[in-house]
Amino acid sequence: MKKSAVDVETLNFNYNDSGLFGVYIESSGSTAGPAVTEAVGALKTALGGDFSDSDVTRAKNQLMVSVMDLSASERADFYASQVLATKQPLSPEAFADAVDSVTTAQVKAVAAKIGSSKPVVSSSGNVAYVPYASELGL
Repeated sequence: MKKSAVDVETLNFNYNDSGLFGVYIESSGSTAGPAVTEAVGALKTALGGDFSDSDVTRAKNQLMVSVMDLSASERADFYASQVLATKQPLSPEAFADAVDSVTTAQVKAVAAKIGSSKPVVSSSGNVAYVPYASELGL
C-alpha cells in the first residue's frame, strides 16, 4: 500500500569489486521533479559529510532497533546474510559491538568515497517531469 504521493527509499548493493548506492523514488506526474530534486539534494548533502556525531549515533541506534524488531526468522536471515557478506559469523552481541564501534570519521570517509563516484540517473515510465542529471548538478 502506498503511503503518500511520493515514496523514497535508499538502496545499497555491495559486490566484491563495486557497488551501487542511491535513492529510489516513486511518484506520479508533476510530483516527480520536486521529489527527485529534493532527494538528490539530501543525498549530496549527506555524501558531502554534512552530518554530526549525534546523527551517526542516531543512525546506529535506528539500525540496532530495526534488527531487534525483526521476527526470529527474519533476524536469522539477517545474520545469515551478514555471514555471507563478511565471511565472519558474529553473535548478536558482537554485531552490536561492531555497530557501536563505527565512528563518525569512518562514516564520513565512506560518504566521501561514494560521493566521488560518477552519479547516474535512471527513470522509467512517463519521464516528462523528471529532471536531467545536469539540472540536478550531477
